[in-house]
Amino acid sequence: AAVENAPELYAQLEREYPEFAAMTYTFHLAHDLHHVLTGYGRDPLGEALLLTYNGNQSGTRGSRLLGMFAGLRIRSEIWQWPVGRMMANARKMARESTDMVVTDLTELLPLPLEEARQRLNIRPDPLYREVRDSWTGPEPVSAKA
Repeated sequence: AAVENAPELYAQLEREYPEFAAMTYTFHLAHDLHHVLTGYGRDPLGEALLLTYNGNQSGTRGSRLLGMFAGLRIRSEIWQWPVGRMMANARKMARESTDMVVTDLTELLPLPLEEARQRLNIRPDPLYREVRDSWTGPEPVSAKA
């Protein structure tokens, strides 16, 4: 996202701090892989649930709090969504799956998606998918931020 949103700043970062640029790029790739493996989309709800999942896996209070507050914001905008249940499902999935932070995800890249998920004991939340697939209303305002 940084490359697309601010290409000149990212080019400067690559020139002046190449190691930091490489680390940032790697973090973005890992984040995207976490989306694919958990089944959470790049929509605001998917981002909130992924923050909750990652925060619970890593023990990072900041991620857990950001996920919780994002979920509360989304819930306040779209009361029909069972955000609390989906947050609970994200926490449960984090507890039951292999810690992705200490896993070499590159080893999973050649595998079919379902096999990679199986190795990590990840079972995507069907409630999230059902909510996203059936929703025809407006997206949360936070999506426009």
